[in-house]
Amino acid sequence: MQVYRDGNTYKIAKIAGPKHNFLGLVLDLRKQTSTPRVQAISTHQHGMPASISGDEVLKQVTKGVANANLEFKSHFVVDAIEYVPTDTPDDGVYTLLARRIIEEAAKNMLTRDE
Repeated sequence: MQVYRDGNTYKIAKIAGPKHNFLGLVLDLRKQTSTPRVQAISTHQHGMPASISGDEVLKQVTKGVANANLEFKSHFVVDAIEYVPTDTPDDGVYTLLARRIIEEAAKNMLTRDE
């Protein structure tokens, strides 16, 4: 899984056979003052029912970011979350994806500070 940056959004996709999940996070280093904005992004699968809710994605992302901040000794907060509501439901996948994004963002901060 490779993280890439598109403007101020870190993005990652996990594709394993028929399973697919996408996550985009806008990160900041200030203290969080409000709940992140959760945005379901559209795909070309019109008419497909949502398989995962924004609340579930927020819950998993919050857990993944908190764990990763401890692991990497960073202080990132999430301003916004992007996800695809028709992605494959999978307990914990957004926790994993958020952790990977924080790992990459923390690496970028170290590289930038050197």
